[in-house]
Amino acid sequence: MVCLDDVCTDATVVEPGGLGDPCNDENPCGTDNGTQLECADGTCALPVNCPEGTAGCACLAGDTCADDLICTGGVCFEPTCTAGTLNCPCDTGNVCSGELSCDEGVCKEPVVTISAGLSVSNPDVRSCQLIIELDDIEATFDASVQGRTKRDGGRLAVAFSSTSDVGPTTVATFTPATNLSSDALSNVTCYDRLGQPVDSPGVALSN
Repeated sequence: MVCLDDVCTDATVVEPGGLGDPCNDENPCGTDNGTQLECADGTCALPVNCPEGTAGCACLAGDTCADDLICTGGVCFEPTCTAGTLNCPCDTGNVCSGELSCDEGVCKEPVVTISAGLSVSNPDVRSCQLIIELDDIEATFDASVQGRTKRDGGRLAVAFSSTSDVGPTTVATFTPATNLSSDALSNVTCYDRLGQPVDSPGVALSN
């Protein structure tokens, strides 16, 4: 029992907040996969810096960890952590169960890289310049073209030309490509083998 406003009442048990839950001095944060969450701007979040000796972070000097954590492969884990499972030490031979991947001694969800291809359907096209309304992507140009990119604020300027007198079809691949489509293209200008503008170049960007 606790006394609130001179009245005895049952104590309220506050469950520690999970990742993304609201928090304050009366509503602390709990853990996420063994890592203690921090209350940042009223929301439970993962710590910006991984404190040595805590779950999922580097071990302390002498291969030790705080509390009851154990040091395995230079990383602190919960003692109940099963090797080869998510956020636990990698098993013998740096292997993990299922589709998990071993990353610096810890089993983690695999990183899926999505790519988008830039193509041209009009065979008259020999070169183009255009803008992609995203700048956090990287381009890999096909061997059939010479290409270059330049970042312009929050956009990526792209220019390419065919290495032969044959119109390119597959031009480049961009990664990562989340939500990347032809809607992100702007200022598309293409030219034929005589340097004349091509009205309908058929430039497309798709996953």
